[in-house]
Amino acid sequence: MQYTEWDRLESKIGFMTVRHRFFRAILSKLSTDEIAAIGREQGPAEAREYMLLRWRTVTVENFLRFVENYARFATQYQLEHHNHGEHVMILVHPLGEKWSIYLEAFMTAALENLFEIRAKTQRTDESVALTFATPNPVHG
Repeated sequence: MQYTEWDRLESKIGFMTVRHRFFRAILSKLSTDEIAAIGREQGPAEAREYMLLRWRTVTVENFLRFVENYARFATQYQLEHHNHGEHVMILVHPLGEKWSIYLEAFMTAALENLFEIRAKTQRTDESVALTFATPNPVHG
């Protein structure tokens, strides 16, 4: 399962493993504005690339699967996802405020640029919560 969901794409996308301590040190050298700008730039591009490589289509359903796969295999965060009329995705991590800023910018930019969805967000130093509704499919 992990091979089909993650391992075969990992080298194509260009992932590498680093320790949390090292990653926090890198984040500490960047301003919050720089981190948010990187998140806004990377979110739509990375989400689109992953969805096209994995499922060949960019859809909201595949975006949700993308976020779940990143939680499961990239271990950038732990995910709690609820869908009761609208999606509530809570991303929990141990990497501090700057990583929360990045994740918030990454996810909101991906949703806005790829699907024209504006998510409401709440952020702490160890979590980001996104709340959004998906467009209703048109039946005709």
